[in-house]
Amino acid sequence: MPVPATSGQRATADVLATLDLMAGVGRDRIDRDKVDRLQDVLGVDRTGRLDAQTLLAVKQELTSDDSDTEKYRMLMDMLSEFEAAFIQHGTCNTLKMFGVSDIRVDISGAPAMDWGRISTTAAPRLSGQAVDAAMLEKIAQQVGGTNATIIRNAAKYLGEDGSTFRAETGAHVTPGLWCADFSNEIAHESGLSGTGSSAAISFNDIGVETLNPQAGNYVVMKRNGGGHVGIFVGFGDNGKVLILGGNQGGRVCVAAFDRSDVVSFRRMPESATSAAAAPTSKQAVHAAAPAG
Repeated sequence: MPVPATSGQRATADVLATLDLMAGVGRDRIDRDKVDRLQDVLGVDRTGRLDAQTLLAVKQELTSDDSDTEKYRMLMDMLSEFEAAFIQHGTCNTLKMFGVSDIRVDISGAPAMDWGRISTTAAPRLSGQAVDAAMLEKIAQQVGGTNATIIRNAAKYLGEDGSTFRAETGAHVTPGLWCADFSNEIAHESGLSGTGSSAAISFNDIGVETLNPQAGNYVVMKRNGGGHVGIFVGFGDNGKVLILGGNQGGRVCVAAFDRSDVVSFRRMPESATSAAAAPTSKQAVHAAAPAG
């Protein structure tokens, strides 16, 4: 009869699973000095690698009720640096693997999208038009399927601020950083798996990247000091990317973003969930201040 694993053994197993996932995505190419500094803060042996001992120490520190505030801040800063490094090598799950979700991850240095590879023929052209609930329903009817479900579920909340959205849905809302929380709730309502993270860049790992974006795809953006995620609905004035999302000017609306800030478009799998009813809000939603 197998012996039940202790909590420490389970934690170690989690760390080893993390190492497996990190293998081949630049683990050994991260700046050794940064890893040494992290190990000094944790009080573990310097190895210059994110080894099992180091990752277990990180996890224990982040989940400890007695964590030193200054040490915790230093760990967050260092892990954010590692996160940015992993983005360059095609993954962004570092913080999620440690169970950390409520954090602003600076992805301003993420690679810019090569628009020469992108086909824009399938996306609505909405220049000069008010993208209100009626327009969003029209777009949903045109795209159909899961994309339509995503658009309709998001459009139900047009105009709501974070507090109202949280009260109505019971969703987790990170104050001032709830674009990913909103996107996760919409994925859930649409019968899809979200990321479980409040970091916008976590959405760079869901669905599949598409070079032929359609309304209803998720779109991940970069910006100074953080990132942003929402639902792509088309192209607006001057070719700007129009996003239906949360925490855009502090509310749910459609906002216009520069193409140069796009990290990726993500196409979600077809869901068994039937399309929701058309949204009832008729408020026109023009470009709002991008925020995530």
